Amino acid sequence: FLGEQGSGKLFLPIGIAGAPDGRIFVADAETKVIQVYDAAGKHVQTIGKKGELVNPSGVAVNSVNGRLYVCDSKVHSIKVFSLKGDFLFEFGSSGDSDGQFLFPSFVAVDRRNNEVYISDTNNFRIQVFDQDGKFIRKFGDVGDVPGYFQRPKGIGIDSDGNTYVVESVFNNFQLFNGSGQVLTWVGQGGSHSGGLF
Repeated sequence: FLGEQGSGKLFLPIGIAGAPDGRIFVADAETKVIQVYDAAGKHVQTIGKKGELVNPSGVAVNSVNGRLYVCDSKVHSIKVFSLKGDFLFEFGSSGDSDGQFLFPSFVAVDRRNNEVYISDTNNFRIQVFDQDGKFIRKFGDVGDVPGYFQRPKGIGIDSDGNTYVVESVFNNFQLFNGSGQVLTWVGQGGSHSGGLF
């Protein structure tokens, strides 16, 4: 267990990411920081000075460029820190244009090319940026059939560049190829085997 007591105690953990060296980064929405633990679960660092984060949710590590990407959901932006904890820059603002967000929730980094994928939850889409926050492309739109979203949340990218997106309203996850075309979906609501809530 992580964050049960002491300086690294967690109050409202939302997002988690691991680094190749075994460090674990956890976003705590109540204390407005990222708590960092070593591979043995010992608290080693706190990222986020007072005022730097408002509502941290999803986090992702890019060990190649030494960066931590944090969705700051309520201010509709992505904050970028060094893995040492220094604030570097942010990108995004409130809106529905390319590069803008409405409550971004989770983030993933494509290890093949360092592209950053953001679940732009209330804009019903996934946006993709380069490692410095420059908009590249987007996919998805509001709808209730495969390939569309109502509330996209968790996101991950495999070694072939396929994107997995948790759709919280449909109780499933959808799989997209590198061009943003839906390949399949998995799961449905329920407590039966394979059911998701």
